[in-house]
Amino acid sequence: FVLRESGWSGRLSPGGEKLIQVQLFRRNEYRFWFALPNRQAVASVNIYNGEGELIETETVWYAGKHVVGTAIRPGATGIHYVRIAITRKSEQPEDWSVIYAYR
Repeated sequence: FVLRESGWSGRLSPGGEKLIQVQLFRRNEYRFWFALPNRQAVASVNIYNGEGELIETETVWYAGKHVVGTAIRPGATGIHYVRIAITRKSEQPEDWSVIYAYR
């Protein structure tokens, strides 16, 4: 895999979610990782195609549930949406970061 130099970060409100728009190409395989510094938080990542349909992916949690990864091989080239969320509500906003790689 080649780690992309771009990534995203920010802050999510308690129980919040965010959509990240990405261009993915058919025949490539992608890995996305979403991390929260709060070890008590539970991270969730899903990927949707350009029509808003959920794409089946392979999800893996690392070192607890505050770091999650997913793998996808898009069926078509085009815009996709990476949805990140904190599934266990926290009492205060959480910092977050997303990185990705392809091959």
